[in-house]
Amino acid sequence: MRAKNAKKISTIAEYIDAIGDISDQINLAPDSIWFRGMMNGQYHLTPGAFRKKKKGSEIDEESITDEFLVSLPMYGGTKFSGSWEIYSLMQHHGLPTRLLDWSKSPLVALFFALDFEEKKVSSDLSPVVWVLNAYKVNELVHNDPRIFIPKMGYGPPEVEKLVGSYLPDTLRPTSSFDGTKRPSGPISIEPTFSNPRLIAQSGCFTVHGSDSIPLNQVPGMDAHLYRIDIKPVATPKLRDDLERLGYRADLIYPDLDHLCRRIVSIRS
Repeated sequence: MRAKNAKKISTIAEYIDAIGDISDQINLAPDSIWFRGMMNGQYHLTPGAFRKKKKGSEIDEESITDEFLVSLPMYGGTKFSGSWEIYSLMQHHGLPTRLLDWSKSPLVALFFALDFEEKKVSSDLSPVVWVLNAYKVNELVHNDPRIFIPKMGYGPPEVEKLVGSYLPDTLRPTSSFDGTKRPSGPISIEPTFSNPRLIAQSGCFTVHGSDSIPLNQVPGMDAHLYRIDIKPVATPKLRDDLERLGYRADLIYPDLDHLCRRIVSIRS
């Protein structure tokens, strides 16, 4: 995988060129490609629910979901009525789910790959941006080369049942239990939510099914996944360049906490 579909960059210009090369290779416009930035290029594409706890035991996603739903109204969560919106909310606030975050913006993905403090990591840490043809995920696993929209109550009932089957049981619509078992392989979905973070990050998701195998190890997936490795020596300059281009924390995370940190940082 690394030798076949890997590129290495040290500047924004090289990064954009690498994306252009991949876009030409897979015959997709850049805004139809998905990107995922990770600070450690040695990590696999494994969602939080399938990462082992410190003691080696599996994470119980259903119990976590139940506990979250019990407490959500106390934190103003009554406005999040859709199952998929609640599931993404869990993901974005740090709970382990079967969701993997992706972005349709290559520069947002690069921001996430560089979202660490240099003094707190090894000097040879090599971040990575994964590049995905999300249409091929659904074609490979579901024999359907389109991106599914997790909006319940619309479209063919069989699609609603398929997409709904990927939710934790507590969040699943009753109709999705009608003879629809959660598939083992992943699915690509693009949400239509009004979640400010998803909008700011041009967010979308792959969702693992019952199989915990990393996305980059799913049989046949290597033909549709690419990686852009970032040279460790280049990370400080790349981070500064992104800041100048307007890709900074208070815009990627549009909440009052990040806004106030930004104001303090420039005024102190």
